[in-house]
Amino acid sequence: MQYHEGLHTSWYELSCQLVTYTDTRPEELFRRELRIRRESDGLQSTTTITAIHSLASVLYQQGSYSEAVELFREAVVARTARELDTKNAKLWLAATLFLQQADSKEAEELFQEYAAWARESRTSPHADISDSLYWTGRSMLARAEYAGAVEAFEESISIRTQLGSEDHSNAVHAKQLLRRARQRLEETQEATSG
Repeated sequence: MQYHEGLHTSWYELSCQLVTYTDTRPEELFRRELRIRRESDGLQSTTTITAIHSLASVLYQQGSYSEAVELFREAVVARTARELDTKNAKLWLAATLFLQQADSKEAEELFQEYAAWARESRTSPHADISDSLYWTGRSMLARAEYAGAVEAFEESISIRTQLGSEDHSNAVHAKQLLRRARQRLEETQEATSG
């Protein structure tokens, strides 16, 4: 295991250190780790890319969405350049974009991309498919794409029901949002026909 300036580079050890600090301390530690990684390992190393993603995740948890988006984008670009898997980084980017601006078309496209990947690589029914459809539905609802939102929520709920996890928080929320999407769809259809 390597050590830089007294900082343990084992992510396990670093995460154990975080437990004892206040909310701002993890951000400081991850910023320091990223600086060290960029200086010692270079911009395209997997350890630097992991440090970028980790700091972005901390910022996401703190609600610092603008900076988190920038870092998640950097992680996606770096992972793409190294021909590494980008699905997880793109999913985090999509969630952060959505929380930053609910009607983000980019977030919706990333959620749909993840849903397509989940359908191809997971056996149905699978929680990843359900969750990606849930987030796709939320994004479509925010963009006033009510018919698509209804379809996404219905499929998400159906999968959770098949899994026996209809009490999962996303399933419960999807049911509430499904009612809202159906109501808005009916209102829109009435307004355009009347």
